[in-house]
Amino acid sequence: MTTLSVLLAALLLVGDEPDVKAEMIPTTGLITPGGTTLLAVHLELEPGWHVYWENPGDSGIATTLQVKGPKGFVVGPVLYPVPKRIDQPGGLVCYGYEDTACLFVEVTAPKTLKGNEFLFTAEVQWLVCDDVCFSGEAKLSAKLRRRRGVGLPAPDKRLTPHLKRLPQPLSTWPSATARFSGSITKPVMIVTLPPRTTPHPETKNEEVLNATFFAAAFPGLEITQIEVKDRGAKTELRVSCTFTPLENHPAPTLRGVLLVTTQAKEQIPLSLEPKWPTQVEDP
Repeated sequence: MTTLSVLLAALLLVGDEPDVKAEMIPTTGLITPGGTTLLAVHLELEPGWHVYWENPGDSGIATTLQVKGPKGFVVGPVLYPVPKRIDQPGGLVCYGYEDTACLFVEVTAPKTLKGNEFLFTAEVQWLVCDDVCFSGEAKLSAKLRRRRGVGLPAPDKRLTPHLKRLPQPLSTWPSATARFSGSITKPVMIVTLPPRTTPHPETKNEEVLNATFFAAAFPGLEITQIEVKDRGAKTELRVSCTFTPLENHPAPTLRGVLLVTTQAKEQIPLSLEPKWPTQVEDP
């Protein structure tokens, strides 16, 4: 969090605190030996209030989550659905969630699964803001049960819109690529999106209407410009940066989410994490 974020958080903690309803919800509630499932922590906010993505932007504090499970279960990293851009007074831009928010973790059961019920606990922390801000936290729990039948219950309807906004690997877009160009101190990430279907010769990639990039924070890396360009039948995203090498981070990594809007108004969130190629040296 930036110094500006700290000052804003300290100055704005006044007024009537809004109600934030937090609940831990399994997507299916069932698991098999060696199987995986998603656990969600769902936040319901009062109208007009918002909480923050993992990179809150110009102000705010990231929503964070820690999940623990029974011995032998593997709990994956927190999965954040793609956020929304939230414009703030003074030209500040934040990234977060309005009305409701949902963070996920993938849990994997041991292959030698013993028992029928499995308790998971979670601690979630947030900063909820409107014209003023309040910090909050909750301790939650939920149970998974051993799956014995062949069917799976449908996910809770509250989770559906958030599941649709979970970033998918770039490989799910056929022939898409992401790479670094430029120099270590002035790297440029180039993402190329070919049409997902075979286009007519000499036509533009009419499938892509728009593309927006949400960058996670990385030490020493600052984004200076984001451009979306038509390249004939392909769409190209260029993210220009400056990078200051650090002892623990000698080369840049630009992790984030590319939200692609198609002509059919379908929104496709794609996860990106290209790293600086080791064989290229800064000129």
